[in-house]
Amino acid sequence: MFHKEILKKMRGETSGGRALEYIYRFWAHDRLSTFPGYHRAAETTKAIMEEIGLSNVEILKYKTTGTNLFADWEGPQGWDAISGILDVKGPKGKPRRIADRQADPCNLMLWCGSTPPEGVNTKIVRADTEDAIKGKLLFQHKVPLDYKLREKIIEKGALGVISDELPYWPDVRVREENMHLVRWHNAFLFPQNRENILAFSITPANGDWLRGLLAEQGEVEAFARIETKLYDSYLPVTTGVIPGTVEPEKEIWLIQHLHEVGAHDNASGVGASLEVARSIIDMVSRGELEAPKRTIRVICSWEVIGFLAHITANPEITDRVVCAFNPDMVGAKQEICNSWLQVFMEPHSNPHFIDDLTLDLVGELYKNHPRWHWEKQKFIINDNFLADPMIGIPCPSIIFMRDRHYHTSSDRPENLDTTVMGEIGALLAAGVYTVANGGAKSAEELVDVVLRNTLSELAELIADHRDSVSFDERLQHLKPVLHGRLETLTDLVLKDEKNKKLTEKIRTTKERLEAIAESARPEGPGFKLEPKSDLEREADSIVPVRKVWGSYSLGRVPKKVKKERDLASFSSWSYDDNAPIFWSDGKRSILQIQWLAGQEQGKTPKLEKLMTLFRTLEEYGYFSLEKR
Repeated sequence: MFHKEILKKMRGETSGGRALEYIYRFWAHDRLSTFPGYHRAAETTKAIMEEIGLSNVEILKYKTTGTNLFADWEGPQGWDAISGILDVKGPKGKPRRIADRQADPCNLMLWCGSTPPEGVNTKIVRADTEDAIKGKLLFQHKVPLDYKLREKIIEKGALGVISDELPYWPDVRVREENMHLVRWHNAFLFPQNRENILAFSITPANGDWLRGLLAEQGEVEAFARIETKLYDSYLPVTTGVIPGTVEPEKEIWLIQHLHEVGAHDNASGVGASLEVARSIIDMVSRGELEAPKRTIRVICSWEVIGFLAHITANPEITDRVVCAFNPDMVGAKQEICNSWLQVFMEPHSNPHFIDDLTLDLVGELYKNHPRWHWEKQKFIINDNFLADPMIGIPCPSIIFMRDRHYHTSSDRPENLDTTVMGEIGALLAAGVYTVANGGAKSAEELVDVVLRNTLSELAELIADHRDSVSFDERLQHLKPVLHGRLETLTDLVLKDEKNKKLTEKIRTTKERLEAIAESARPEGPGFKLEPKSDLEREADSIVPVRKVWGSYSLGRVPKKVKKERDLASFSSWSYDDNAPIFWSDGKRSILQIQWLAGQEQGKTPKLEKLMTLFRTLEEYGYFSLEKR
């Protein structure tokens, strides 16, 4: 098969060592987690793109203020951190420095505020304290680090917060083994800090020491001195292309975020993609590969938000993109980081053959690494938000999750594996090159790959649904998903290619799948979605029509309204929250959307809450609601 032949060629070319060299160059700036650092990282990445031979290399800049929206994602305020320390008076009055920005950039949370130049003497109390906390630092203890704590700080005039919080996962990261990690906090003060809240992140070891002091004394004396800057800035989008020779107007993207503290998350994705581009360019120059017939684009920015800024400012470009690949954390030393490859598929609302191609490449690659582990996963929201049907760019995510060092200052290049990065680079190269050059012949081959995968999914359906109603209900959901993956194979067909043979093969394969499903159908009645209550009849009479693409944070809805309507926890990162949004195509009713989201996610959203959500979305300009 074409894609397997390309994978074999690329495995002899892509170099994890080169990818690591690139990473060292731009990660040195990104690790500082400041906007000046991010901008230097973008400039360095641009220089690398030019060195390896990409064309039309540029940095696009999108203004961000902390109050503006890109679709429904808030643009962050610019931030720079010059210095920051926190000294705590220990037993017998001896001070202990538990945070120092110059020693560890993660000791200050992003968007941390400033003290006067001479610093401030203050006191530390537990965050669950309800006594007078004005002017004091709150140590996060048995209190979530969330918007409620932030509101408490603002309303009661506290100076700020100290946290030793780390997320823990069995078999990946446990507290006792990671007492000296410092978490990178990029959410608590997002997207802006106009209240000048101070925010420190400390190690669990220092947290336990402070916890002990507070248990003995109730409050502890401390000294803080911080110099930071908050200001309007810009998000850089760094991009370059390998121009296509036959259909240059059609693009395949390698999309990955820069501008995080981690070498694995996600300098590795950027480094691997740069090496993919270098490999293809060099192999073409040596006559070992035909030049790409479609344009291959490497594009890097702030996670999700930078890319949303780009496509929102230039919506016409989405029509040119055939598909994208999203490498996000692709270079772990698996035995050190306790991570393994997980491949995240398209949402069921936007099925595409690219999932089948990716899975087949992973399976082929991993034959060479029997000790490596990988898993197929359902859709989640990250830079693959492009797969939103309203945007329409299929985009599998390739991620080594979890990672012992995830979102900490210990996510460093020495934890990266050049073998892993080289191999994942080969996989990515084979994927983008297949879509660029595979054409109708490759599409015909991939019909068999899609068929194999869909037969497996039908076998699961037959095994899990023994009664006729549940079988038919599940089949009604899966049928357009499976057919969609076959039908989109025509996206591979190049200009002036004949695809009659492909069209016929797709048709006969769909007929074969239908015959298999029919032969396995249990005897008995089928399923029909019908409204049974007044609420269901009302929901079935309303068709939501989207106006805003991407996942939603409800950033346009006032906080008070979100609280009153039980929407305060609605998150742009949650696909459970956003699945009904993705299923809204301007034709389906709210009742149909509820059913489809439930079928995809395995849990059906409550109809009352869904009605409230869509009415709120209409009220604040995300949707119109039409009667049918």
